[in-house]
This record gives sequence, C-alpha cells and structure tokens, in this order.
Amino acid sequence: MDAIARALLEDPSSIYVILGMAELVILAGWALQRTRGWAKAALAPILLGVCVGLLAMLVVTDREQITRNLTDIASRAEASDVAGIGAHLDGQCTAVLFARGPLDKSATLEWASAMMAAPGVASVNVFDVEVTVTGHKAVSTFDTAVSLRNGWRGRLAWQLDWIERPDGWRIVRVRSLPVDTPGP
Repeated sequence: MDAIARALLEDPSSIYVILGMAELVILAGWALQRTRGWAKAALAPILLGVCVGLLAMLVVTDREQITRNLTDIASRAEASDVAGIGAHLDGQCTAVLFARGPLDKSATLEWASAMMAAPGVASVNVFDVEVTVTGHKAVSTFDTAVSLRNGWRGRLAWQLDWIERPDGWRIVRVRSLPVDTPGP
C-alpha cells in the first residue's frame, strides 16, 4: 500500500510512463482503424494523467511534510534563525550531538546558536534524505553539506525522530551520525 501511495502522491513518474505507453497503443489502434471509439479511448490516459498530477499536487504526504521541514530548518540555519529552528523542536526534544548530550531543547538551541554565531553559516544543503513514517512517529536520516563563512566546509550526517502533533511534525530526538565519506 505504501508503494502505491508513494507512486501516486510523491513520485508519479512511473504512472506517467505507463499511461504514455497505453496512449501509444491506443493511438496505434486509432491510426489503423480511424474510428470514433479509438479517438475517445485516446482521451482516457490523458485524463487519468491529469487526475494523477492534480492528486500528487494537492495531497501532501507525511514524508513530504517532513522533507519540507528539513529544507526549512536548513534555510533557517543559513539565516542564523535559532528561534525558527526551535519551532520545529518538540518541547521534550533531546539531542546527542557529536558525543555531547543528552541535551534538552534549550541546551540544544544554545549549542546551535553558539555554532552559528562564531563563524556564521554560509550554506546548508540537505541530501540523501530517507524518511520512514509509522503511524504518528517518523525517523529521518540525511546528510548535510555545510559551508561556514570562514571557509570551512564539511559533511554532517543526522538522524531525527519525529512525532506528529496537532500543529504538524515536531522533532523529539536529534542525533549526529558518523560520516564515512567526504562531503560532495
């Protein structure tokens, strides 16, 4: 079921390919017989493709919401907006950051503020995002390529545990992970 939802809502490209192939078969039939029935049948894959596209555009899945939150956190880190980052953390959030911790929410935000204040963050790129949603909980793992204003560049790996609250997904646990390969 998850694969169907993912194909319909998050990445409908495989469905578009199937509909395109069906359209080619129908158009080949129409080219051979030139009947009104074949012409009407040629509309079906087009209309289905439009419906799938609208569905994918209008429905935002939990996985997409979490990915958008990660992008927002990265842009707030670039702007040194610690309060904006804090809005994504649950009140019970704990963090284990580079063998420091566990830290509570306020200590985590103080650490983030200190890291952003000294050299300043020039850019944060999020990539290799994997999100697993189970009911009202989720786990995301991802890498970030970070550039500081003093010229330092590095790759950091993260795991975030999420919980769904009435006002959206919130982070309940942050863990920095070891990075095996150099950044991009």
